[in-house]
Amino acid sequence: MDSKERILEAAMELFAEKGKHGTRMEEVAARAGINKAMVYYYYTSKDYLYKEVLKSILQSVYSSIYSALEKTPQDNDPISKVKSFLAAHFEAFSNQKIYTKIILDVHANEPEEFKNVFKAVTKNWEKNIPQEMLKIFEQGMAQKIFRDINYKHVMISIFGMNLIYYFGKSIAQALLQLEVDDEQTFLKEREESNIDLLLNGILTK
Repeated sequence: MDSKERILEAAMELFAEKGKHGTRMEEVAARAGINKAMVYYYYTSKDYLYKEVLKSILQSVYSSIYSALEKTPQDNDPISKVKSFLAAHFEAFSNQKIYTKIILDVHANEPEEFKNVFKAVTKNWEKNIPQEMLKIFEQGMAQKIFRDINYKHVMISIFGMNLIYYFGKSIAQALLQLEVDDEQTFLKEREESNIDLLLNGILTK
């Protein structure tokens, strides 16, 4: 791993732990094992470094989901495509837990930054995943498989269900007295529960 990558990785860890405003460039340098001047050489400001961290996260998540959808058979089965999207979106964050904290931080404190970086990351991809998913939902409605509802709200619900996983364990432990001894099992159950809940909410009876 070269110096630039080490800085980015260290910054990602610190932004997840402390948020953007709680992180100092000196801490990033120390965590990366690089002098502060070198950090500023590659990343001229904390704002720019934060943007690059966010860009790295969104590229990783978008790539994972894009790959999963491309591998799904391109037939007339919108249910399979929805399942693939839900699983890929959930796993992109559960496999990299620090992603969730940073995404929630940027949504809470700098929503415009998220929109700008998202546009920059997705402009060169052949397909816009959110728009593709809305087309899949429309396909399901046309086939009378999915209910005729507003699927933009459904997409918001999907993002919420999947991103809350990071806090789901502590909520379950505190409010439901659910012991989480095996995190991988817990996360798999969360993924399956989200898919089941979503599909049972949109499928025609």
